Amino acid sequence: MKKLIFLLITMFLFSGCGSESEFEKIIRENNYGYGWGESNQEGLKCDELKDATVFEGHYFITSKGDIYQFNSSKLFSNDKNCIKTDYNSGESSFSYRNAIYNKDKELVYVSNYNDNQLTFMSPSEYKEKNGYDYYPSIDIKSLKFDFFTYRSDIKDEVIIINHHKVFYVDEENKNFLIGSIPTDETIIYLSGGVIKTNKAYYTLTQTNLEKCNTYVDIKCKTEFVKSSLSDAYDKIIFVGQNILIDKDYHSYGRGIRFSIVP
Repeated sequence: MKKLIFLLITMFLFSGCGSESEFEKIIRENNYGYGWGESNQEGLKCDELKDATVFEGHYFITSKGDIYQFNSSKLFSNDKNCIKTDYNSGESSFSYRNAIYNKDKELVYVSNYNDNQLTFMSPSEYKEKNGYDYYPSIDIKSLKFDFFTYRSDIKDEVIIINHHKVFYVDEENKNFLIGSIPTDETIIYLSGGVIKTNKAYYTLTQTNLEKCNTYVDIKCKTEFVKSSLSDAYDKIIFVGQNILIDKDYHSYGRGIRFSIVP
């Protein structure tokens, strides 16, 4: 796919009158805003989001492995936008599609969201219900990584970090370098096309967009670069593939989608 593909471009509307604030400008330039997806102008009631490292829309996982069900527009019976489940996947856990893995790359739970109901099954429960084991489309055990995530903008695209090097993993488990993180920074999480360290945010970016859209013989180049979101680092508590949450728990959806591979 040669050209940058836009699945959806939406106008982002910010509340209030007057000129746009510097923070609003930064998040708009990074394609987040009100009026799309998980946006909530009133402010979310969920303090636990500040410790989220994995965000999957209907649920998120904290750094300790606690799993919370989440809804950006409605409250649960605890009068909050999130509620703790009885499930814990352990520290440094990660998700791929509807499966949750522990830090040893072992399948812990298979999630299912249907009719506004979120359920989790252990591997044995999944096999008992379906008659076969759950198998992901990629061999996760064979990959060497410190952090794992995937994007599902146009197709499932796996991204890993190994020793501060960022790689895209194709369908044949081949790795392609798409960025590197300074070794003096501590990586906190990798979520979708976003990396958070103790100092900055790095986002998946089309770095030669103008040229690759102008010239037929130049391929679009996608890589992780330091984001201007870093200038608002202290004003943000979480950024993921489809959501940004500021320190006041306002949430902003994302409206531009593109593929890593042109």
